[in-house]
Amino acid sequence: MLTGFNTAFAFNFANSQKGNLQELADLMPHGGVLRFPGGTLSNYYDCSMPGYGNKVGNQYSYTVHSDNYIWDFIELCKLTNSKPIVVLNLYRHIQNGNLTGWENTILPLITIMAHLEIAGVELGNEMYLHVFSDPVNNRNVNKFKSRVLTFIDIAKFFNAKCKELGLKTGVPTESMKSLRGKTWNQMMLSIGTNAICPHIYANSPADADSILDAKLNWKHNKEVWITESGFNFSFDPYQNLERKGSEIEKSTLNYLPVTCEKRKVTTLLRHSLCQDITCPYSYVASDKGKLVRQY
Repeated sequence: MLTGFNTAFAFNFANSQKGNLQELADLMPHGGVLRFPGGTLSNYYDCSMPGYGNKVGNQYSYTVHSDNYIWDFIELCKLTNSKPIVVLNLYRHIQNGNLTGWENTILPLITIMAHLEIAGVELGNEMYLHVFSDPVNNRNVNKFKSRVLTFIDIAKFFNAKCKELGLKTGVPTESMKSLRGKTWNQMMLSIGTNAICPHIYANSPADADSILDAKLNWKHNKEVWITESGFNFSFDPYQNLERKGSEIEKSTLNYLPVTCEKRKVTTLLRHSLCQDITCPYSYVASDKGKLVRQY
């Protein structure tokens, strides 16, 4: 089983422009998998602007900005001998209802491929939550199916592009506890990806098993890439600080790799690699400009 991290906002907090990439690399495991640009962040990522882009003013032009964090990601992968899972920004295509500018969407992947061996490509992040939220019709299965079909057409296009490049692909799947979850997951199989990409946040080892049962025990014949996992901090983050490092948290985080490997999960990524010190689930934290390992 491959293991690693969701990088999320790591390059904001690692302050890599001041030479802290090596410092971050020294604090983390080597030889694993790193996910870029992140989870929900990937819905706004744009390689043509500095940093991660700007969700309001993104240009989405066919260019890679010299100050984009993609270069920091590539460097960190090299420093840690890590392989990337790249999340494509399909969100804007769903919003626009077309494939205009698809070249920019796939450009980060092409750029990373020129420097690194790709572990896989994820066709969007948690699209069932961030794209198809409809407070009026979210209980209407037929209308939900209609919205999903729009995503499937777009995902099939990018899946084909990735296959042309010889890359493995995965698609977001969700819990089977709801009718929406069952409908979504079954429809995702038509895209033809190599893997499914569920996320798991558990608050105990028993909870982890229960969630994994719900997310994995259905007929799919796919690889399983769990691209986000962690302890389920479900309350105020400042209160969470008091609980970080508790025995139940430690036992849950230690148990997740064990139970996932037994279930033949092929990739397990921890959320997240590096964020602010106030974030209780970050493996490395940025504390007043200094990087410290929290776990």
